[in-house]
Amino acid sequence: MYAELFRGVWTASAFKGAFGEKEYVPDMYRHVQNHIAWLQVMEREEKDEQWPVKFKGLALTGWSRYDHFAVLCELLPVSVPSLVVNLMVVSLGGLEFAVSRRIHSALQCDNIKLLISLEELRRNPFQ
Repeated sequence: MYAELFRGVWTASAFKGAFGEKEYVPDMYRHVQNHIAWLQVMEREEKDEQWPVKFKGLALTGWSRYDHFAVLCELLPVSVPSLVVNLMVVSLGGLEFAVSRRIHSALQCDNIKLLISLEELRRNPFQ
């Protein structure tokens, strides 16, 4: 139905914030899971035979506060790894082995650090 009115739609999600105003470090597991879910929804809806949706893209946001009177949450310096991980997950379409290696390289992790995977993020979401 909307496809008749709009040539395309955008989705939006967050790499930080969004899960609590008292958080100090982003929960990367929850954010990555959310982005993977959005990618699956986008793929499914684009393939709908009756009303296919044309997605223009996914806007990646980073919440800093919940209202103008609140203190800042999840400051950018501690959120940069989450930004990198989630940008790569969204732009490369998931968290496969090759994507995980690119994330590892972009964050300049040494070889002691395990490659990022959903299982690794589940065990330690605040990496």
